[in-house]
Amino acid sequence: MTRRQALAKYSAYRLLKEFHVKEPPVPVLDIAEKVARVRYFHDKDLREGYAFYWPRWDVHYICLNLVYPSQMELVCAYLLAHVVLGHYKNPATLWSELLLQKEDADIFVRVFLMPKELVFRYVGFPLGNTPERRLRELQAAFKVPWDLFMKRLHELEKASGKVDSLRPNYPPGRLYRIK
Repeated sequence: MTRRQALAKYSAYRLLKEFHVKEPPVPVLDIAEKVARVRYFHDKDLREGYAFYWPRWDVHYICLNLVYPSQMELVCAYLLAHVVLGHYKNPATLWSELLLQKEDADIFVRVFLMPKELVFRYVGFPLGNTPERRLRELQAAFKVPWDLFMKRLHELEKASGKVDSLRPNYPPGRLYRIK
């Protein structure tokens, strides 16, 4: 794990601790409103959301499109990651830096939306014994997309040392052994 990745994880856990998150789902919009100025807009021609930094007043803005309500919390979590990690104050100038910032934001979002303590409280490892219906219920409780849910479970399962599960990049419903 690199320093950047460790900082992304630490920043996510620090934010969760600061806002006393004890149960899933993480209240992303509430936390974002306390960290930055959140604005909403409605435009079918624009993307799901964007964020920017206003240096004159040292303020971050997160702007979310109301046309995509099902994706709003996930988009907000990614934008919040970039804000918390300082990517808008120190923008990337090279493509390689941009890719590293995206990777850091991905790590932040996985840890932020599915903190280890909450996952271990609700999910039993190894996952190979868990019915798909139960996994779908847990995914709905955490309010995250299936691929993000499975990737985070896979990370935590490897960390727990009990690996016998669904691989995150295979379609749900079939069991695969990870070697």
